[in-house]
Amino acid sequence: MPVKPIIATLLISLALAGCGRGNKLNIGPVGPLDSNMDEVKEMNSGGLVRMAQSLEQSGDYGSAAQFYRDALNRDPNILEAHLGMARIYQRAGDMGRAATYYQNVLVLDPGHLQAALGAARNLINQQRALDARAVIEDYLAENQPTAALLNQLGVALDLSVNHAGAGTAYREGLAMVAPGDNWHVILLNNLALSLSLGEHFSEAILLLNPHIGDMRLGTQGISEAQSSFRQNLALVYALSGKPESAYEVARSALGEDLATHNRSFYTAIPNLNDYERARAVFLGVLPDDAG
Repeated sequence: MPVKPIIATLLISLALAGCGRGNKLNIGPVGPLDSNMDEVKEMNSGGLVRMAQSLEQSGDYGSAAQFYRDALNRDPNILEAHLGMARIYQRAGDMGRAATYYQNVLVLDPGHLQAALGAARNLINQQRALDARAVIEDYLAENQPTAALLNQLGVALDLSVNHAGAGTAYREGLAMVAPGDNWHVILLNNLALSLSLGEHFSEAILLLNPHIGDMRLGTQGISEAQSSFRQNLALVYALSGKPESAYEVARSALGEDLATHNRSFYTAIPNLNDYERARAVFLGVLPDDAG
């Protein structure tokens, strides 16, 4: 499988923190903690959450999940327990359940930014772009935008083949951050990819070229930001039907072996339909019959 485009890995996981409660959440019963320890039985729901958080921080995710589940069994409206379960399922790669727990948080607190980001990110990773867009738009109806949220909105719109709308979201995000900032790098890369998906290749190349450094030096002394710009420039060339140019640019960012590994990916992209191209660019996913 090709190395995933850098943008897919730059949908950043932000640290999650609890907020005040809003609505009440009605969920079905969850399994109780499998423990006979008297001190556990005597804990209230807040104590169970604190124990779960301590176990999570120590890396004992299985035990942490049990404590979070028991806390929710006693009180389904504990926001911090839903956040904990979302983090654990996300770490385990179960994006569907992680998104569900993030959405539970949004029922309790519709203004919880990290939950909106987490739910949208996980829905995008499940290739549920329309659902991700709905989560973000629901949040933005009552809350102020952030660069991170506008970036995810742009990705969801691109995956829905609405590249004009995506470009607007990325540009609004760029207006909120300083040049050189990490989100500036992410949004600029994504805007270039969005332009390419809309077949505005020259504009995308002009956007990326000032940030790629001296490609004649190859990977020597390359910064992480320059690497990301070069990898995405390679994708722009691939989308424009120039896989060999894509390969040459990728070599300067990834080295010979990884660039060669990606060669079939660059060759396949121009032959895909609009929806498949967007998935290939932002999720690193090719159809089974595309090589």
